Amino acid sequence: MSDKRIHLSFTDRHKYRMEFEPAEFWRPLADAYEGVEWSVGDDCLSVVAENYSYLLDLLVHARQFYLRSMPFEERFR
Repeated sequence: MSDKRIHLSFTDRHKYRMEFEPAEFWRPLADAYEGVEWSVGDDCLSVVAENYSYLLDLLVHARQFYLRSMPFEERFR
């Protein structure tokens, strides 16, 4: 599986866009996190929001999701 990444950018309408790659890894997070509308692409999932506070909360959940996917011994390195 490729590297897991989260990328923050801006849309042409000055909104925040957070992209999650690869899509297959982050799909369970998107299914569980129903607070925002997810866009599904071939290789990434993305969320667009006007307010960064929504994305900050999502980022915290994404970090927890990522850590749970790791073997326990590697989580705190």
